Amino acid sequence: MDVVRHGVLNRFGESWTVRFRRELGHPPERVWAALTVPARLEAWFPTGIIGEWSVGAHLEFPFRGSVFPTMHGTVLQARAPRVLEYAWGPDTLLFRLEPGGPGTRLEFVVTLEELGKAARDAAGWHEALDLMETCLDGDEPWPLGERWAELAPVYADAFGPEASTLGPPEEWTAPEG
Repeated sequence: MDVVRHGVLNRFGESWTVRFRRELGHPPERVWAALTVPARLEAWFPTGIIGEWSVGAHLEFPFRGSVFPTMHGTVLQARAPRVLEYAWGPDTLLFRLEPGGPGTRLEFVVTLEELGKAARDAAGWHEALDLMETCLDGDEPWPLGERWAELAPVYADAFGPEASTLGPPEEWTAPEG
């Protein structure tokens, strides 16, 4: 299987998706825990997640530091340790886990509400997946957002101007230093 560390933008009907593939050196059960256990999500996921992992359950996604309003969503699929899908605000996040290679093949697909934010969001999800992998490997994580600025232009170049019309929100400020 070709491993796509960088997200690939695709049109899916009237929607746009960004698809990532990662080979993780850990069993699906451990990767599943990184996707669903609040203490493990805290190190790599951009928001908190409050709710139960059962189909139809309501989820809340509070941003750390309350910079942005809490987003809401619904669990669409939850089949441990293979498939997790939920609405994350206006977007949909789909995680598929398959045993293989050194441990787990992870496919992550983001269905976007609009094309203009594809490059911005792909850079963020790329960094988040890198952080998840770092945490799974037992290495020291960096603060989420630290590497976004170096990834964003790569995605803007790859996806083109139509997918790069929205940059970071005005409320988001890079750390000083």
